[in-house]
Amino acid sequence: MTDRLPAPLAAFTAMARTGLLALTASASLLAGASALAEEAQMTHDAEASHAGHGAHEHGVIRVDVVVDGDQLTVALEAPLDSLLGFEHQPRTDAEKAATQRMLTRMRDGATLWRPAPEAGCRFESARLDSALITAPTDGARANKTPADGASEAGKHMDLDASYTFRCAQPARLNSLSHTLFRDFPRLQRLEVQIAGPKGQRKRTLQRPVDTVRLAP
Repeated sequence: MTDRLPAPLAAFTAMARTGLLALTASASLLAGASALAEEAQMTHDAEASHAGHGAHEHGVIRVDVVVDGDQLTVALEAPLDSLLGFEHQPRTDAEKAATQRMLTRMRDGATLWRPAPEAGCRFESARLDSALITAPTDGARANKTPADGASEAGKHMDLDASYTFRCAQPARLNSLSHTLFRDFPRLQRLEVQIAGPKGQRKRTLQRPVDTVRLAP
């Protein structure tokens, strides 16, 4: 003998089951939409972060100038093509000589950058970072395959550099001059971001302008 629910109760049970299935489907759709929204936001944040750092662009150097108390820090990111005309480990004697001249010049922060004289700034240190500085040994070069060479040729190479000055009168630090356009003929533009006690701002210097105004 099979027990059967009264007709009204059976109808109510069927309606409840239908409602539960609908709620489950809605929850699944909401979860999926939430996941898609989160993924889209993560993608947007990543793209915004990449854009904020700036793209690798030949002929352009990106410069950050920070005034913090009596310390002036100048940091730059330069495509090697802008400095050397090539973006690979130097192969010929001429390329090796050009690379050494460039590195020597970029290490000389005391003449590369000239803070406003009235600020009384003293050069303290320079730091360079590039794959050129940690070049492979001759043995490693000999073991390279043609595929390695093709891979290297397709890569962008940069030089990162930072310079530190100590200023006796930082409040009078209203300008910063440079010799980059004179030293590197392939360079066409500096994109400068400035941060200090007077706020943040951006400046663009086109060749041959050699001084950036730091004050608002």
